[in-house]
Parts: sequence; structure tokens; C-alpha cells
Amino acid sequence: MGPYGIERNPFPVQPVADPSLAEVLAGERWRRARDGIVGVMEKCRGGEFAVITVSGPIGTGKTHLLLHVKHLADSGEIPWAYVHYADLSRSPDLGPVLADALSGAVRSLGDRVRRGLSRILEERAASGSREAERALGLGLLERIRGRGLAEAAERMASRPELGRDAAELLSGELGVPARFLSEVWSGRVSPVRVVGWSVERLTLLSRVLGRLGLVTALAVDELWPDGEVLPQLRGLINAKIPSFSLLVALQPETSERLRERDPALWDRLVRGSARFELSQPRTYREVAEIALGYLEWAGGRLSPEQERSLERMVRVAFSQLGFDSLRDFLVLMRHAVDAAARRGAPELGPRDFVEAVEACRPHSIVPGSLSGMTFSEMARIMFEVLPDSGRASEEMGAAVREVTRVLHSIGVASAWQDRRVRLEVPSHPRGSVEADALFEVGRERAAVFCRYSERVLTTPELADAVEAARSCGEVSRVILVCNRPVPREVESVPRLSVVILRGDREAADLIHSGRLLAGGLVGWPE
Repeated sequence: MGPYGIERNPFPVQPVADPSLAEVLAGERWRRARDGIVGVMEKCRGGEFAVITVSGPIGTGKTHLLLHVKHLADSGEIPWAYVHYADLSRSPDLGPVLADALSGAVRSLGDRVRRGLSRILEERAASGSREAERALGLGLLERIRGRGLAEAAERMASRPELGRDAAELLSGELGVPARFLSEVWSGRVSPVRVVGWSVERLTLLSRVLGRLGLVTALAVDELWPDGEVLPQLRGLINAKIPSFSLLVALQPETSERLRERDPALWDRLVRGSARFELSQPRTYREVAEIALGYLEWAGGRLSPEQERSLERMVRVAFSQLGFDSLRDFLVLMRHAVDAAARRGAPELGPRDFVEAVEACRPHSIVPGSLSGMTFSEMARIMFEVLPDSGRASEEMGAAVREVTRVLHSIGVASAWQDRRVRLEVPSHPRGSVEADALFEVGRERAAVFCRYSERVLTTPELADAVEAARSCGEVSRVILVCNRPVPREVESVPRLSVVILRGDREAADLIHSGRLLAGGLVGWPE
């Protein structure tokens, strides 16, 4: 059993859509798109034809969304629909795709079609049609025995073959050839893998399905604006098959090329019945919601505190470590859950995310890092050190001392201190303060104070540096190194220089530099 009591790791092994995970759909924007698609498809139950486009860059969940809609139909959650999924990168010819959609719809909806056609005959018989009574097999002897129409219709629906009388009567009722109805009833439709023929037979099937309130949908993925598939797809749209929905996943690059190559088809797709735009997650809260959705789908139960803890770790991974694409984030979560399961942890912890980062980006250097810090090294600092503001400030101070040591060794600094230094500060309530570092360059003696905070720093929090600049006679300058903006009155203090690090990445880079200079990174405490 994994963290949070999950029975299996619900996150994908590879950064591609996984049909085995089609049941789960997390994230409010993706669920809204799903509900919109199902809503448009449901309107087709009245005989309409719909073109639904799902647009978005690679890795934004378009394929997963189509597979999820197919799952809803296959599992009976939308019992009135059959959805056929087609990857056109594997089959660039629409003929075989439509043939498979036809045979798949007949197999999937067969029981509902037989019951529905039997009810049509039952209704005709109830209105006094002797032909319908005969088609149901309800003769004089049956009526004398007191057998009702509902029982006869139920019995008929269980028959493997459609009788000739019933086929002829239903043919006149639905405007569909009796032979085709017999094939649909028995499930022995012989699809011809030619577009025109398949469209014709799908149209016949859709007339039947429309009368019964059923819908067929074709979900087209990996559409490429080349080859014979474009005129075939345009012909399918022009056919306007009743009770039929065409779902198309479209990338922005494909859309632009399609607009140039086949403007008519492009116009039909982007100006169809509905269009749903997907994009990468915009905030860490979105990916945290997705992570919770996957965990809960796998049987996970998280307390409010566990949810907040997970959200904090997700925020670091998304905002600081660069796992801000849906695919990268889901794979990261896969490795984190595996790491927690290996050590038998009841919940995900910082250590699991560090191992996950190491698995995803084992040797990748953080762009712009002065120390050559890898993503896994940055993850260690961000998860182990930065959550504790006091410890982060201490390690920043230690890093500055290591830097001043190096400056002294190469002759830039004439003096330095290897530990924190107490300074006499008359204006301070305690009479003295401790500086994180002290060094001399030429005639200037500077004291350094380091402050890390997860929020905006206030003047009282910076009192040590401020008062040292105002009244300490032991130094000529005070340097304040921090990661957040400071109040204006602090910036204007004479002899005080403020160095604001550019976010947590630069703070981690400073700490990593100090660790390297001191002899290497420390491991996780046992």
C-alpha cells in the first residue's frame, strides 16, 4: 500500500496519455471542458450533427480528455453514446477509421438498439397495428393466453435475428433498408473500408440511433494537415450525419498549417458547434488540485493538514523547480509516490520530492546558476532548508563567510572572520548585535547581515542591520542580504546597502555556493 492508503500509483509512467488512466480526470478547467463536450453530444440525441474541437499545445491533456469521454461511454456513465477513438498518426486514411467506428457502434449499442426497436413495434401494436403484433410474434393464441405487448417486446429483444416481418415494418418506420436493420440487429454489419461507403452506412445507422435517442461519436487525434485525410474529413463534415458528433484534437501549429492548406476544413473545425481551449496549468493550485484528484481516484484519503502539506511541496515543484507543464508534473508525482512507497511512508514528504527531481532531471544544471547547481541540489535546499526561515538565514550567512574567505585567499579582502561577529551597537536595545560576516577591503570594514523570509520583511525584523548602520563605530558599512523587498525607510538608512536576491532560486544558489566552498553538499540526516 502506498502513501495516503492508495492501492496503486495513479500517475502515468511516461509523459504521454495512458488509456489505463482514462477513468480519472482532475482539474476544474479540464472537467468543465468534459462537461461541455458531453453537453454538445447530448444535443445530438435529437438528430443533430456536431463538430467539437479541443485545442491546445502539446501536453495540455487533449488526448487524455478524448480518452476520458470514450471511457464515460464505454463504462455506461453516458449510456446513450458510443465513442470511437482514432489516432490518425497510425491510420492516416479515414476509411478504416469510419469502418471501425461503424462496427464498434453496432457491437457497443447492440442491446440498446434491439430493445429500442422492439419498443417501436410495441408502440405500433398498442396503437392497433396488426402488422406490429405479428412482427412481435403476438398472435391470437398469445392474446387469449393474456400475454401482454411488453412481454412480447422483451422476448423479441432477446432474439439473435430480426424476423422478416419486423424488418420490413421497421424499415418503413425508419426509412432504413430492411437488410441493414437485420445486420445491425444480429451485429453482423460488414463495413467496407472505403470512406464514401462507410459514411453512407453510418448515416443509416444514425437514423436508427437518432430515433432511439442514441449517439455515435468519432474522436480524432493527431490530425496532421497532409495526405488524403483532409478531403475525407471535409466530406464527413459535409455529410452532416444525424445523431453524430465529430471530436477533433487540434494543436496550434497544426491549426495554422491547416488554415493555409485547407481553409474550408479549418473554418468548419474552428467554427463548429463548440470549441474548447486547453493550456498548461496557470498556478500551482491547479496542479495541486490535479494531484489530489489522482490520489483520491486511487483510494487516497488526505486530512486537511496533509492536503496543505502536499500543496506546499507542489508549490515549490511548480513555481521554483520548473515542473510547470502538465506532463512533467505528472511524471514527477509518479516518482514521488514511488519513493514514498519504497520507504513505507504514510504520506509524501520533502525527501520523496527530492528523489523524484533526481529521477526526472538527474544531471540538469539550473539555468543561470552561478555555482553550477543541479535541479536535484536545488530541490534539496528548497525542501530541506528554505521552509525554515531561521535555518535559511543561517546558511546564507555561512555562504557569505565562505565567499569572504575566498576573497581573502586571493588577496581581494585584507581580513575576514570565520564565524559570526558581535558588534557594539549603542542604539540597539540589547547594546550589541551579531553580524553573519565581517570582512575588510582596503580601508573599508563591512558587516553582513542575512535575512530569509517567506513574506515581506518589516523594519523590526531588520533592526539589527539598521541599528548597526546607524551607530556601530566598528564598521564603515553594513550590507543587508535578503530575499524580499524591505521598507523604504530601511533602504534610506545611511551606510546601509541592501542586496535583494532574485527569488528563492538565487537564495538556493547562494547556499549551494557556500556548501561547495565549504567542502561539498551535506546529505539527508538519518
